[in-house]
Amino acid sequence: MSVIIPVNQTDDDTAELLIYGVIGEDFFEEGITAKAMKTALDELPDAVQTVNLRVNSPGGFVYEALAIHNLLARDHRRIEVDVDGLAASAASFVIQAAAEIRAAEKALLMVHRAQGITLGDAPEHAKMAEILEKHDQSIASIYAKRTGRRASTWLKYMGEETWFTASEAKEARLVDEVTEAGEATACADRRIAARWQKMPEAAERYVIDARRLEEERVARARRVAARMREIETLEAAQPGGRLKILS
Repeated sequence: MSVIIPVNQTDDDTAELLIYGVIGEDFFEEGITAKAMKTALDELPDAVQTVNLRVNSPGGFVYEALAIHNLLARDHRRIEVDVDGLAASAASFVIQAAAEIRAAEKALLMVHRAQGITLGDAPEHAKMAEILEKHDQSIASIYAKRTGRRASTWLKYMGEETWFTASEAKEARLVDEVTEAGEATACADRRIAARWQKMPEAAERYVIDARRLEEERVARARRVAARMREIETLEAAQPGGRLKILS
């Protein structure tokens, strides 16, 4: 199921939305979908004229990202973006729909070619290659429109999996302003990051082992449940009273 996009109305005419995490449903069937973004935009009060989109995302699925980009581009309100940590892969072109893009001082952006998986014979793989080429052209045109640089230039950057610091992104015209650094949490599962060929050391802080965290969460829940059963057993053995639990 998709993540519900948090909405924070900072004042009467400004609202804040978050893209914190994978775009599209991830390995745990969670993620930020175009449907969730449309719901969040549709439910904003009529008085809201500016939407501030805060982003910390490793990217995700091309179709979902293109749909979100187009939703933002068509929205009648002013869209502003703050890259709080990471805007990699699909997230880097989603944000190009904004009227203004700001990146925190230690933020990173990354562009690369679209990727896909096929299982089949040579014609099936060739068909996927053709689709990926078309995605690359569409994505490069988004960067080109924003920056005023040729799509061929962006295809070269994408082919080399290019990482930009906030200052480099401003120089490349992917963002408009570099702001003071804030705290951003890890947002990229290590299985996603494994597909990145040139991830700089600075990006490691945005990578997390989601499977390990899920296993730890389940283990903690089991320990708590076991402890509660122990307490219930002890309470049942206490005549006429409950145990006093100290922590």
